[in-house]
Amino acid sequence: IEHNDIYDKGFPKYGGLSDLRLGTTERQYTCMTCNGDIISCPGHFGHIELNCPIYHPSFIKVVSKTLINVCFNCSNLLVSEEKIPKYITNLSKKRRFKIISNLVKQKSTCILCNFVQPKIFLDGLKIIADFENETENIVMSAKHVHIILKKISDVHSNLMGFTRYNNAPENMILTLLPVPPPQVRPSVTMDTSLKSQDDLTHKLSEIVRSNNNLLKVM
Repeated sequence: IEHNDIYDKGFPKYGGLSDLRLGTTERQYTCMTCNGDIISCPGHFGHIELNCPIYHPSFIKVVSKTLINVCFNCSNLLVSEEKIPKYITNLSKKRRFKIISNLVKQKSTCILCNFVQPKIFLDGLKIIADFENETENIVMSAKHVHIILKKISDVHSNLMGFTRYNNAPENMILTLLPVPPPQVRPSVTMDTSLKSQDDLTHKLSEIVRSNNNLLKVM
């Protein structure tokens, strides 16, 4: 979804929030994805490509804990594989993560690149990196964190309980935003000519507009 406009000359705008590829809730149109009508089309999800990654509020605590386990500079795990129990891959993902976190405690230097690690902590919905030799703390952007998580190797991801094919560490950072089909947010016809859009559609329209404005500023 690229446009915050819903209609173009009375027709659902292509790339807009009522794009017919999402499905249809109007009798005069058929879905461009499944060719179904208002009764048979179940609706299809779209997405907004975010011009700047953002934190997901539900995952930010896990993200901050993951950052403590890996190098701020090279994304290497801060504990050597020799010190990790061999049976760890037989444990649940949550248990794996806890064991790695306990082994990493008190590790202040990367074993691979010798980079001195900052203290990572949460301040509301902000992730802060505190370097002892710096006068000011660094507020880590979601873009920077996404790069760090993406560089974690498949082996180290697996040791922490992540797997690349279905729950990669970097997927905890939002780069895409799902857009539900019109069936979830149907418009209401006020009279023969006016339509009132669902609150969710209005909010998605604001997000698309802000996302497009952000690209211009960048």
